[in-house]
Amino acid sequence: MTLRLTLIIFFLLLNFQYSQQENETVINRAVDLNGEFIPFASVYSDNEKSVLITTSDKEGKFIISKDKLKNSFVIISHSNFKDLKVSYEDLNLNKTIKLVKKIYYFDPIFVIGNKYNFESNNLPVKHLIINSVDFPSHGNSLGEKLDRFGLSIKDYGGTSGLKTIASQTGFSEHVLVMVDGFEINSPQNGVVDLSTFPGDLFSHAEYYNGQGSSIYGSNAIGGVINLIPSSKSNFIKLKNGSMGEQGISFNGNINNQNSNFSLFVNNYKNENDFRENNQFEQISSSLNFNFNFNSWDISSNLIYLDTDRRIPGSLTYPSPNAFKKNEDILLTLNASTVSNFGYTSISAGNHSTNENYVDPDWLTDSNHEVQTNRLKFNHRFKFQEKTQNLFTLDFANMTIKSDDTGNHTMNTIGSTYLLNYNFFKNLKISPSIRFDWDDHSNNSSTTSNLALILKTNSFFQKFTFNAGTSFRNPTFNDLFWLDSGFSKGNPNLKPEQGSSFETEISIKSFLNKQLSFSLNSSFFRTSNLIQWSPDQNFVYSPQNILDSESSNFGVTSKIKLNDLPLEITSGISLNNSKVLSEGDNKGMELLYVPTNLSWSEVKFKYNNFSSLISYRNMQNKRYSYYGENSIIKNYERVDFSISVNLIILSKDINFDVGARNVLDKKNIQSVYDYSEPGRSIFVNTLIHF
Repeated sequence: MTLRLTLIIFFLLLNFQYSQQENETVINRAVDLNGEFIPFASVYSDNEKSVLITTSDKEGKFIISKDKLKNSFVIISHSNFKDLKVSYEDLNLNKTIKLVKKIYYFDPIFVIGNKYNFESNNLPVKHLIINSVDFPSHGNSLGEKLDRFGLSIKDYGGTSGLKTIASQTGFSEHVLVMVDGFEINSPQNGVVDLSTFPGDLFSHAEYYNGQGSSIYGSNAIGGVINLIPSSKSNFIKLKNGSMGEQGISFNGNINNQNSNFSLFVNNYKNENDFRENNQFEQISSSLNFNFNFNSWDISSNLIYLDTDRRIPGSLTYPSPNAFKKNEDILLTLNASTVSNFGYTSISAGNHSTNENYVDPDWLTDSNHEVQTNRLKFNHRFKFQEKTQNLFTLDFANMTIKSDDTGNHTMNTIGSTYLLNYNFFKNLKISPSIRFDWDDHSNNSSTTSNLALILKTNSFFQKFTFNAGTSFRNPTFNDLFWLDSGFSKGNPNLKPEQGSSFETEISIKSFLNKQLSFSLNSSFFRTSNLIQWSPDQNFVYSPQNILDSESSNFGVTSKIKLNDLPLEITSGISLNNSKVLSEGDNKGMELLYVPTNLSWSEVKFKYNNFSSLISYRNMQNKRYSYYGENSIIKNYERVDFSISVNLIILSKDINFDVGARNVLDKKNIQSVYDYSEPGRSIFVNTLIHF
């Protein structure tokens, strides 16, 4: 054993021994009078009311040590409940602390997690919250809900069209997509089709356009997005609109003191008759339960999607008889507990996809079955007051049975260490490191990241910085595509490697805090990019032949008037991207990365009436490296909606009326040669019961 390793082990044991010698601790849970958990309640010292001792987690649990108290009392506070003063002796005797609700109510408050999906890590990284509940839209797709705030959704036309999120690197497979922390990127091709997920299933999304491989592993070169399932009350929702849009959604909840059970069902179809062979139909459902068992909080999600869509193809290469059927099942299970040793969580899940693609005109009948199993262990603890440590260990097993790639299995293992350290009140840093290994290539990947946040009282109020390395493993299609004489896979591919940094500066508010600005910049460099290329016999295969870089500068502004119920959020970004590799593509822009991007949202809300106008303009972007004229012109779109809440027969009813593509620009397209519908009208009726 080396001297360095001996010293490290000695340091850890010393800190552990120190933590065990602290004064006694107690574990309590904050609940309301019905026994339901109160998340994120604050615990203050009665002697120093500005000093926050701790907060409860999402299940209402909090842990407190006697040495934290200057005297024998604490104040437990929450925005929706009356403050409660209790002694340490009361906490020690009563494990459940009941709070009484205040007699007035606030507008809903979204408590959003952080980049790494572990409560209360307080990581200093920039992230974007996308609320889907207050954004009525045409169609069923989650992609329509996410196509905001400067994000780019590549849309292959209408409700039935494939919808993928585009990163600043230009590649959809470079964005890691998760459902409540469970990675769902396909091991077959690396992407996620957002058109298969109904928007009503989720309350909001958290998006980070920096890299995140130092926590999650593969697929996070260009960003991370986490989709949070909704926990709505009981409702029925009816949808109607242009092109034969019809849909109905139902959500029901059963609650008692220690558990919650909810069922969501959705049935949707759309004729999409602006093109031939463009119908879309889906049946989906979700089961969710939460319950407490001794000191453990256990939750589970089961999502089922049955999608049937016609495939019209591009305008140049139509497929008038093709169709595709998908059956997706996502099951997740999470168990967490708080103890004297810290916060521990164990999560497991399975994502199963069955796909059948048929094109009678080309005698194609292709089947693919993909199974992904994951198991994760997370433990968060403190050695000292200013530090918080997080260890993770995760395993994955991916199996595919495909007519195009054959039958294969791949296993991966990864481990992360993350440190949060508060230098002083206004400065926090978070370094992290991760190790990954897979049994296909027998190669290992090591990535690291550093994030920091600095707050000041000057003109520049807050500065955040996030930088690190990332990677993406080749997918089954890249590695194992069967040799057809026209194309074949490449089992010797290297992982794509990335590095990036991102900064954001928040400027002090103006006009009595009615006007605020933030500046952001980012830089991405990627090597070993995989591109399918022909050999001397014109047989295509994937090769590590591209290196690229992309830089971005943006400005975001927000106007929220005190005297008017009006809020305006706008942004603009300037992008510069290019291929660095030698060859014919050197100097060309990356695919589907616009040169300039501007967007704006105007919200108006007064009593039971609200309205939303959304605008976006993506300027020129390249769709192919081949040909000098491979450029898509401006994509400019305006969406509009009006919402009214009424009480009818003692029922809370919400009406949404709106239009997608108000300007009726039929020639716009976010991907080459896939037309989009013109103006689309929709009407939604939501009944709470």
